[in-house]
Amino acid sequence: MSKCQKNKYFIGSSTGSKTENKAFQQDLSKLMAARNAQDSQLQAPALKSEAPKEQAIIPFKGLKVVAADIDTVLNGDF
Repeated sequence: MSKCQKNKYFIGSSTGSKTENKAFQQDLSKLMAARNAQDSQLQAPALKSEAPKEQAIIPFKGLKVVAADIDTVLNGDF
């Protein structure tokens, strides 16, 4: 925020009246409190009842590689 904006809106400025600044400060504090409440909901740890259900672990079955296949590829057309 620029120095001009601070002087205009915040308490102690020489250009605006203090009643306007107090109203602005109150509105700003309400908005900041609402934002902090929303942020705390996003950062709150998950409840134990909302824990993910167990997932079945399926072992990976890779392709069976035969040594003859490897030899065929490595030998090429020589």
